[in-house]
Amino acid sequence: MANSKKYDGNELIQLYMNRITPHCREDRVDHMWTQILRCYFHIEDLFGIEREVYTTETERGRIDLMVTSVHREEIYKTLFLEAKRSPAPSRSITTNAWDSVRAQLQKNIGRWTDRVREIPVFGMTAIGLYVKFFIIPKGEDELRPFKVTDRPYSLRHDSERVHEILSEIKDSIAASL
Repeated sequence: MANSKKYDGNELIQLYMNRITPHCREDRVDHMWTQILRCYFHIEDLFGIEREVYTTETERGRIDLMVTSVHREEIYKTLFLEAKRSPAPSRSITTNAWDSVRAQLQKNIGRWTDRVREIPVFGMTAIGLYVKFFIIPKGEDELRPFKVTDRPYSLRHDSERVHEILSEIKDSIAASL
């Protein structure tokens, strides 16, 4: 069931990626990721993509993007993405920046009270054109790096690996439902 179409070969996604410049607004990063996720998570396969989703009915915290799927005739939250804009050209993305966005992702997933714990949850953190992948294995509560490594991947320079991981996440979600 692996996805044969790659995000980096899509002209529209390339145009979205080109709009990610230092200090661009965070919504540009969200819009780019919406398009990338659409390449992998199709509505025909019962996946949905939601933007700026409140984490609970009573709190104001929101997750940037979420992929949903159908489980037991219910909409199930499957993949969470927390994204940030690129830093200024003179600054690199620091370990503290990655730790901060990961903590925000963990907090937002932790607020989700109706989780089906026998199904793993996936997470992604993005800063500009870089991304890290995570999983919360079934029955657990803490994010772990997905595929062992905690290194960021470049959407431009590591596109083959990013494609493989996104395809694997999609296949894993589909197999668990």
